[in-house]
Amino acid sequence: MELKTAVSRQRGFAALELAAWMAVLLPLALTFVALFGLVGDQQVVRLIPESLMREAIGRTLVWESNGINGDLRTEEDRLERMIGTLSLRGIAQLQDESLRVLDVSSRACYWVYNVDEVTGDVGNLVSQSCVAQGLRGNILDIDQALNRRLADGVARPITVSVGAGGGFFPRATLVGVAVGGRFEGLGELFREDTVEHAAVWVPREEVVL
Repeated sequence: MELKTAVSRQRGFAALELAAWMAVLLPLALTFVALFGLVGDQQVVRLIPESLMREAIGRTLVWESNGINGDLRTEEDRLERMIGTLSLRGIAQLQDESLRVLDVSSRACYWVYNVDEVTGDVGNLVSQSCVAQGLRGNILDIDQALNRRLADGVARPITVSVGAGGGFFPRATLVGVAVGGRFEGLGELFREDTVEHAAVWVPREEVVL
């Protein structure tokens, strides 16, 4: 009888010890899983706008000449279709590839600037348009990415012959995409975390003469 009592006591102590360890280790494990998910979703969000750069290719400016002079015309219909497609692709990729992002959203924009034909300095904004998808689409930050790209220079040189420069095109078009959402973390720990990223670039094959 005493042996059975001792065994029961040992089992009871073992159960209590296991419960104590679980109380310590379970929150740590859940925190690790939440951190792993957050890091993974941040990486996904960062890569999506960069990957969409390859899809924004096509004519956006057309040079129209009357035989003596000419002017650049912005292909706004093409740009509107481009940013519409980019916004849809951005939100679709984030929905498919993220683990715990809620309120999945995207925002795509284009901007057309005047450019000094001699210096290549960016002048005033001629036109712009944005398309947003999702609950957070309109508040995703794309301006910082735009300002960084403008600071890097967006003027395109005109080449009149091999090795010769002819100034700069008087217009420059930029396209950008931002994606993001709200990370669903572990209770209070990551409740307010958001994940988002934006990229802005000059589309290739921009000018057609």
